[in-house]
Amino acid sequence: MKRYVHNPQAAYPDFGSSCEICLKKDFAELESLSPLYRVEPGETIRHVENISLSHTRNCLNPTDEDDIAHYFETLQ
Repeated sequence: MKRYVHNPQAAYPDFGSSCEICLKKDFAELESLSPLYRVEPGETIRHVENISLSHTRNCLNPTDEDDIAHYFETLQ
């Protein structure tokens, strides 16, 4: 599970998106994007992602949208 803060008032790259999803045959990737900032020499910004791992049920069907939705609804 990946969590990050989305600021609805901020401008984001790539058509205003705060995340991008890449789906391949063997994996899915979620990349969070920082809002756009003007950074002067010597300045820095910070973009934080919180990632947690969880055990899954063996019976989770990765092609069943209802099963996937139920799994995410029950995560703590």
